[in-house]
Amino acid sequence: MFRHYLRLMIFGAGLLGGIQVPGFIDQYVKRVDAQWRESQQNLSGFQDTADRYFDGSLLRLIAHYRSSKDRVFVSDADNIENIMLRNQRLKTHLTQLDAPLVTQIWVIASNADVDILQRTREVYSYVVLLTPEAVAVGLIMALLFAVLGDGSIWIMKIAITGRRKRSPMIR
Repeated sequence: MFRHYLRLMIFGAGLLGGIQVPGFIDQYVKRVDAQWRESQQNLSGFQDTADRYFDGSLLRLIAHYRSSKDRVFVSDADNIENIMLRNQRLKTHLTQLDAPLVTQIWVIASNADVDILQRTREVYSYVVLLTPEAVAVGLIMALLFAVLGDGSIWIMKIAITGRRKRSPMIR
């Protein structure tokens, strides 16, 4: 009897955990978008200067700063380049995340921005989205948890008894 309740609890935990996945991804994507917009804003003044004097080329602006004899300008060249590279990485990441849920899960699992992922975890607010995708992910995770839970119980039973019980033969 306890085993059946345990199975239900494992299934419920999987369901509730799975429903959180789309909400977490939504918050992660919004955080990536916000950081990209901020980097765009940080870069805009330099882009205006590059547009006026270097035909829009930030790389030529950076090269100009690096060729200066003023150490401040040389140091600023590295800062501008870092902002530009971060902006490009975030834009590429946003493009990858502009996809169906399964692809988003894969992109975050395999290629997440570690800093943004950590910050998203720290401030994540639990939500229960009742979208078809959230329910599907929840049910898939619930089934996975249930199968893993049953498998674990089966393995523990074998470890304790030392052998598998065989079904009585039908005569």
